[in-house]
Amino acid sequence: VDFLRKEMKGKVDPESSEISYLAIPFLGPQSDPVLVLYAACFELNFFADNDRIKKVVSMCDGFCKLFDYLQVDNFPNLRVCPERSCGIA
Repeated sequence: VDFLRKEMKGKVDPESSEISYLAIPFLGPQSDPVLVLYAACFELNFFADNDRIKKVVSMCDGFCKLFDYLQVDNFPNLRVCPERSCGIA
């Protein structure tokens, strides 16, 4: 870390820059990346914790399952109707 600080001296303020990064690709049906979740943190090795990564990946899986569900049953209680037929006008 000291070497990195010397190399960055005058270029970037290491005290106000992120030092831990994470990238999680979201893959489409043909295993092609369609989206990448990027995260950054000011704490060194923040994303080196396997339990933390498992939790983030679990949240990403839930996000994808929500979209899969919405393709099958997209907002069953949401209705679009003209103002007159809904009794608004």
